[in-house]
Amino acid sequence: MIRLYKISLAIFLMVILPLIAFTQDSKNKFIYDCGSIFCIEKLNLDSSLILNYTDDNVIYKDQKEFVYSYKYIEDGQEYLIGNKGHILNTTEEIDDHTVMEVSFIPSKKEEEMWKRFDSTNQQTAIRYHYYNRNSKSFEPWEASGLVENEKNIWIHPFRRPGYFAMLNLNPYPFVKFPIQIADTYEWELKVGGDVYLNNLWSNFNGTTLRKHHYMVVSKTMKNYPYTGDIETYHIKANSNSEIGESSAEFYFSEKYGFVEMIFYNVNSSIFHLKLKEIRQVN
Repeated sequence: MIRLYKISLAIFLMVILPLIAFTQDSKNKFIYDCGSIFCIEKLNLDSSLILNYTDDNVIYKDQKEFVYSYKYIEDGQEYLIGNKGHILNTTEEIDDHTVMEVSFIPSKKEEEMWKRFDSTNQQTAIRYHYYNRNSKSFEPWEASGLVENEKNIWIHPFRRPGYFAMLNLNPYPFVKFPIQIADTYEWELKVGGDVYLNNLWSNFNGTTLRKHHYMVVSKTMKNYPYTGDIETYHIKANSNSEIGESSAEFYFSEKYGFVEMIFYNVNSSIFHLKLKEIRQVN
């Protein structure tokens, strides 16, 4: 009887415990709304379980700051962006009003603040920073969002103030999983307002529908001071509407995320950003 009991108990543990583990694991899983754009995590079917969209991020984790060097190229000339009077302009000078680095920080705290004002939010909140040569962050500070999950990663680019805002007319950083060479995908976005359709780069008024198309063209080795030699996926994208075409190239690392972003803007200028550092912040 004792032996039979032990066998029965063993069978019980083999059968029941995996079911219990599966049930608990299922409660922590997201369901997805992939629609016609990109896949977004939805609230768990168990409405009593509150999920945070930042918690399951693998690359863009809470309070990790992704710092980029950049250059702005116009008519073959390289510039930085000046911040005097909080109106960004191209400059060849480096002083306390020159933007030397740009960064974004995924923030769970910021996400929770969003939820208080917008219960429909389904993105990881990110806080942008624009730093001068003394590592001081310029005002105005701003926030936006990114989506990271097992289906895809999609990020709002740097969009304000001044010249950075034109990046909203370009394809956003976007990659689908699993990554396969020659994969193609697309999404679209309506863009309007003086911030994004500024007369510095566009004479269009109203709202325009930007259609973005992507293709994973190759897997290639790249070298950056922060990462060393790494394997990246090279993604090319283009965008068009009645105000003209723009495009972008992205180099994506499964460990470091988007390590290089090259935006070819509607006014024929170029923004070239490279990952300089990933650092933990408080």
